[in-house]
Amino acid sequence: MDYQTFVTTELIPRLTAALGAMKTTLVTSGVLASKITVEEVDSTDLRYRITAVRGNRTLVAYIELTDNLHLGGTIPGQAILTLWLEGNGTQITHAYSAGIPQSYMDSAGIDALLAKLAQIEGAFPELITKARAFLGV
Repeated sequence: MDYQTFVTTELIPRLTAALGAMKTTLVTSGVLASKITVEEVDSTDLRYRITAVRGNRTLVAYIELTDNLHLGGTIPGQAILTLWLEGNGTQITHAYSAGIPQSYMDSAGIDALLAKLAQIEGAFPELITKARAFLGV
């Protein structure tokens, strides 16, 4: 699998599904659907974000695939997957560790990115629990 195939057939569908599932759970738990947005916020670094507001509490979670060069690295052709969850600007949980940038120029690197993507998906049950607790639902 090449990088473009990874992005279009694996990364984007799986990220949007995970964030969509989080939105569904928050709505079912009592957050108004109109107070939750799921969106792509950066098409260069492929950042997808969910924002949920309940009262004076704002929850933001994002998942991003960032090229190593944008992070100040010196090796082209590497990227890192980041997962972030915050409440009112403060990180809520450490359910996932980004690790080191992985190559997206070969099969082994794509496989490593797929494994990191699976780790992100595996962290979502805990993230949803933390998000519900923060929002009080």
